[in-house]
Amino acid sequence: MSNLLVSKNKYRSKKMRKLLLYITVVSSLGTILFLSYLAPQAEANKFFTESNSLLKLAQNADADITPFSCALYMAEKIKDAYYKPWMLTEVAVKYAQAKLEEKALLILASAYQQAKEIKDNHYQADALSEVAKGYTKIGQYDQAFAIIETIDDAYFKANVLIQMAEEYVQAECKEKALSILSQAYGIAETIKSFYPRSRVLAEVAVKYARAGDTSKAFKIAEVIEDVSSRSYALAEIAVKYAEIGEEKQALKITKTIDEVFHKARALTKIAAVLSQGEKKKEAQEALSYAHRLSKKIKDISEASQVLAEIGVVYRKMGEEAKASQVLSEALKVVKTIRSAYAKPSALAKVVLKYIEAGLYKEALEIAETIEDVYYRPRMLAEVALEYARDGEKAKASLILSEALDITKKIPSAFYKAWALAEIAAKYTEAKVEVDGRTRKILHEIIREFNH
Repeated sequence: MSNLLVSKNKYRSKKMRKLLLYITVVSSLGTILFLSYLAPQAEANKFFTESNSLLKLAQNADADITPFSCALYMAEKIKDAYYKPWMLTEVAVKYAQAKLEEKALLILASAYQQAKEIKDNHYQADALSEVAKGYTKIGQYDQAFAIIETIDDAYFKANVLIQMAEEYVQAECKEKALSILSQAYGIAETIKSFYPRSRVLAEVAVKYARAGDTSKAFKIAEVIEDVSSRSYALAEIAVKYAEIGEEKQALKITKTIDEVFHKARALTKIAAVLSQGEKKKEAQEALSYAHRLSKKIKDISEASQVLAEIGVVYRKMGEEAKASQVLSEALKVVKTIRSAYAKPSALAKVVLKYIEAGLYKEALEIAETIEDVYYRPRMLAEVALEYARDGEKAKASLILSEALDITKKIPSAFYKAWALAEIAAKYTEAKVEVDGRTRKILHEIIREFNH
């Protein structure tokens, strides 16, 4: 993502300014008008031509199909007026991250148009904010700002600005991030509902810390009304203090965190920071305290998450026996979850931590146990990427094919598109070739969905 932001000036051309003019001046944009910055009419029809070619994939076994085109096909099949622009945006961002920027812009243009057609004001604002975030994620800030101007809802408007600030922080444009955050903060304070206001203020505080203004971040965080949101913000701010070398202030802030889950996570992250320097003893003390606190977390999913994070830090500190013990404890806790909804999500988080710990074989074994057909392929793709990075491209290719094959079982076009987009991104990151076996699976995915 940050690589895309570094090259954002590439897009700030006369063509982009013309696009901005279309957005701000024309209240009801047709997709062709929105795309006409590209060139003549033939260029404006590119998205439609591509969409039409995708419709033929199920019948044409020789068509040039890729995980990306399959994800886009599924996104186009979504019937729900709200979810379709949301997923088109997700797919577009993945296209951009794979250096397919022109197609990404075409897809985002369609997402914008479809979001504008949503009748309900609340859902329209939500969908438009997601599209604006999509533009932000690929460095298209002018377009994002233009869409923000059309959103009346303070909550959604502030969230887009927060995302934009995060992108600027990642690109190390911290002054710009602070300027954006000032706008977001002002808007956030106008949100009337208690919980949404607290959530947004928490994110604003966290982004202020990441942008380097920890003092401002703490002042905002300490007066947030919702306990959970306040605890989250204070935890992240404490970690930032540790990162800039203010260990005492970091630990002092952890004492003000009310929720045990966020306090334990903060101590774990602080321990990770301290372990990188010459404060191994302090790191071990913080980690030991976090481990004790994990026993007090009532939510099983949250407890397993904290334990997995603690295990990763122990492993990075070279304490492999302790790491193995705590990671196993995390997995054991997850297996006690009864909820069919919560368990796959919790297992996925544990898989990611095993990957972070460098335990790819174990991560693969856990991923294979996930019954949910949405989470399992995504986690398999995550493991495949690590095998590819270790030079085992053949193994990675097999795992990615397995992940694709599982997506056939996802009944919803929305979730199928989401999983396919994630897997497509891993093919690109892993530099794994889309071979005949992969194309066959992709054709089967489309055929089976249509039947």
